[in-house]
Amino acid sequence: MRTKLVFLVALIFITACNSLSSSPATVVRRYIANSESGDVNGMMQLYARKAIEEKGQEKVRSDNQSFADLVEKVRGQGKTLKIEGLKESVSGDTAAVSFFYGDREKNDSVHLNFSLIKENGEWKVYDVGPAQ
Repeated sequence: MRTKLVFLVALIFITACNSLSSSPATVVRRYIANSESGDVNGMMQLYARKAIEEKGQEKVRSDNQSFADLVEKVRGQGKTLKIEGLKESVSGDTAAVSFFYGDREKNDSVHLNFSLIKENGEWKVYDVGPAQ
């Protein structure tokens, strides 16, 4: 009986951890981490198939490469970029994540908005742009 209880608690814990790891904000943080390391393939893996089909793979890859290059340029100037004021809004199978991304002095900062959709139960980036 005790073994079953321990197993049930472990299963609940693993399920909770998996659902937390796939939140819209977590996906966006992974996208930013990939951009900071120049991992465009990693950025592409976080994109929704629907977005790639609508915009074209080369356009999405080019946009991701441009963003990663910009991040590398700013970081190459010795600036540390960070996410501030992150806000997440979920409505069914769509979500929005917005935040300020930039340096401490806010000289090189931008207010970004990520639109995400659920595909096969996982949050994926649908669109990235400046917040309005």
